[in-house]
Amino acid sequence: MASRDGIRAAITVLVALLGNACGSAATAPSRQDPLRFDAQITQSRLAPGDTATATFTLRNVSSQTITLGFSSTCQILPQVADRRTQQVVYPRGGRVCAAMITRLVLAPGESSTQQLQVRAAAAANYPFVALPPGDYETYAQVDASRDNGAFSLRSAPLQFVVQ
Repeated sequence: MASRDGIRAAITVLVALLGNACGSAATAPSRQDPLRFDAQITQSRLAPGDTATATFTLRNVSSQTITLGFSSTCQILPQVADRRTQQVVYPRGGRVCAAMITRLVLAPGESSTQQLQVRAAAAANYPFVALPPGDYETYAQVDASRDNGAFSLRSAPLQFVVQ
């Protein structure tokens, strides 16, 4: 017999997924939100062969513990888009995430960080993302459930150039 907490968590995630499927739009963090989504990049201009690291940090700035529910193992999702067309160039073809209910629990002051390494190159091995010359922006997205509702948050975009 499943526990009530397990059933409640499954229902919460399903509600979040349905809310996201119905057009929930990502929002930038506001000053009142208990979560801050910070983004930094090590350099904004990459010469051929250079690598830059984008760091996305989701931080609980409140005095309460915050729990986010996810329908997969992917939680903080970095993306790279062509700045001119706004077309997503990373990840190409979608993400590979295990389909299972996961949680991210952030106590007051705690954070979760995801990094993305981009390289100015025609090809690169994992964990690097190879990018041809162009103008890009990177950001991260969190799509989850929180307080029995859909929750979506996007970091500010970081602009960079690959020469």
